Amino acid sequence: LTMVQDQATANISILVVDDVFPELDETFVVSLQGATLGRVADPASGAQTALEVTVRANDEPHGIVQLSSATVQLVDMVGSGGMRQVQAQVVRSGGALGSLTIGYALQWAPNATSSCSDQPWLPAASTGSFLLADRFVSHDLLIDFAEDIFLAENSRLCLSLTSVALTSGASPITTLTGASPRLGTQVSGTVTVTTALANGIVSFPQSSAVLAEGGAAVQIPVVRQQGLFGEARLAWHLEPDSGDVLPAAGDLVLPAGV
Repeated sequence: LTMVQDQATANISILVVDDVFPELDETFVVSLQGATLGRVADPASGAQTALEVTVRANDEPHGIVQLSSATVQLVDMVGSGGMRQVQAQVVRSGGALGSLTIGYALQWAPNATSSCSDQPWLPAASTGSFLLADRFVSHDLLIDFAEDIFLAENSRLCLSLTSVALTSGASPITTLTGASPRLGTQVSGTVTVTTALANGIVSFPQSSAVLAEGGAAVQIPVVRQQGLFGEARLAWHLEPDSGDVLPAAGDLVLPAGV
C-alpha cells in the first residue's frame, strides 16, 4: 500500500473467492506493519492497527432439507402383528455441515381428493423428529403405526417435514451467524391407500395339505394380508367334486380387523 504526498486515505483491495464446497463464515485479520517514512500507530494508544474481517457464508453451509419425492410408500409389515410403515427419503442439498434435528408429522385425510393443505385433517397419526448427522446428506425415514387405524380405500396419508434446526453439541460446528439450515420446497409427500392396502389380499398360507380319509372335520387356514379394513367376503369350491369331501363349496367371511 502506497500513499503519496498529500494523500490522507487509501483502500486495501481484497478479492473474496467463492467456495467450491459450502463452508461456514470465515474470519481473518488485516494488520498494518512495516511503514517506511511515517510510522504505524501504536496500538497502546488506542489506535486501530489490526482489522478483523468476516466473510459471510452465502451457500447454505448447513443445507436445504426436503423429501426426495412427492410420493411416499405405505408398506404392510408382514409378521409384525398388524403394523404398517410409511417410508420416505429425506435429503440435504447444498452444504452438509452440522447435525440437524428435523421434525415431521404424519396425517391422513378421508378421501383421494384431499391434499396436504386441505382441512379439516383427522388427528395426526404420528409426529416426531429425527437426527441427520453432521456431513450426512440423506436419511431413510421409517414411521410405524398400528393397523387398527383402519385406513379406508382411497383415503390419503400425508407426510410433512415441519421444522429443521442445527443441533447444538452434536457437531464441532454448532453456531453460525447469519446462516441456518432451512426446509426446501418439497416438504410434503402423499400416498393413496389402494384396495389391497385397505381391504387386504386373501390367500392360503401354503400350497398343499394332506387329509386323512374318514377322519374328523379339518380346518384349512386362510389369511388376509396388508389391509384389514372392512368385512371381506369370498366364495370357495372344490375341483374335482368327487362326492367324497363335503361340502364341495361355500362362503367365507372375514370380519373387519381379521
